[in-house]
Amino acid sequence: MKGLFVTKITLFAVLLIGCDSILDIKPPEVQITNPKEGAYIDDQVNIDIQADDNKAIKKVEIYADDTLLTTIENEPFSYQWQRFMDCSTHTVKAKAFDGAGNWRESDSIFVQSLPVLLSTSDVGSARNICIQGNYLYMANEILGGFRIIDISNPYTPIEVALCDTEFNVMDIFVAGNFAYVVGWRGYDSLRILNISNPVNPNSVGACRLYSGNDIIVDNQYAYISSEASDYPLQIVDVSDPSAPLLISWLSEPDAYFLDLCYQNNFLYIVESNSSYSDNALRVVDVTNPSIPITVGSISLPATSYNILAQGIYAYTENEIVNVANPTSPCITNSFDSILSNASDIWIKDDYAYLSWDCGLRIINISNKDDIILSGELWDGNYWSYAAVIGDLLNVYVEEYGHLHIIRVSP
Repeated sequence: MKGLFVTKITLFAVLLIGCDSILDIKPPEVQITNPKEGAYIDDQVNIDIQADDNKAIKKVEIYADDTLLTTIENEPFSYQWQRFMDCSTHTVKAKAFDGAGNWRESDSIFVQSLPVLLSTSDVGSARNICIQGNYLYMANEILGGFRIIDISNPYTPIEVALCDTEFNVMDIFVAGNFAYVVGWRGYDSLRILNISNPVNPNSVGACRLYSGNDIIVDNQYAYISSEASDYPLQIVDVSDPSAPLLISWLSEPDAYFLDLCYQNNFLYIVESNSSYSDNALRVVDVTNPSIPITVGSISLPATSYNILAQGIYAYTENEIVNVANPTSPCITNSFDSILSNASDIWIKDDYAYLSWDCGLRIINISNKDDIILSGELWDGNYWSYAAVIGDLLNVYVEEYGHLHIIRVSP
């Protein structure tokens, strides 16, 4: 009798072992490897899932805010989430299933959609902004001079200096240890200041101009545009900051040069006439700065006040212009279908950041023939001037004299 009992126990154990080898009751393991918890995300996010099972993974489901984004049946378990950047927060999770119907849900992660407003500070009146290192330099048209703001901590920017230049500063350009400021007709309309100690800037040189509206400095020359039609472009040798010297100018009757940028010995200039009815992009060869020569131009459908060049393209707040051949620029695309009243533009990588009268819009320009509105930050106020450094966009808001610092890159 005892022997029979042992035999039954043994047989039962064998049967259990056999069932365990047939039935799969163990759920898969699953985790999100990208993005990380708390990550900033833009308009194209790679969601990567690691899923493992003692048998085989049948499928992986990926969710954002409990909405199914995709189902993947084969490795790699990766999905590119294309989305609109709207300063919102989201939760991402995944579910892994095996062939026996077992499943497991990953831990949810929290992500923050760009753009993200980090801080807003009252900085008073401004005409333009420029950034170098951890400092923002703000031209002050009304008070005369410029402010220097420490933005090393973007959450708490701090004004460290207010420099009086004795004239209304229209623009400022910073390079190395020097700040170059230009302003309206009268006084020494170009002033050079040593900013090696940003807390205590000091004037080192000046040059009388026929007014200045915008300035770009490259190597030893400063290129200055103005709305003085007799001298809309002036070129100053600044190789000796203590003795800047006006060496040449370009005279164009009834031409107002509204902004300019420099790239590879060419100046790209947006201009208009006195009635702002005849708008154009002009290309000037300054290989020899003593003899600037207009080599190309193209009419523009709208007045543009800002221009940037990057590679074979020049960008205004209204158009994308192909300048691969500087003598024959041609319009590639327009921002008008997305935003028709931008006030400034900044280009970083594959994105154009346009400030306008209600906030910020972000446009993906990776395909110049098919630009896409990828994000926005709605404020309702007039956003005037923008400049990007690193991952941060700094925008001056004209209506209330505020400086917004915004994170725009992951």
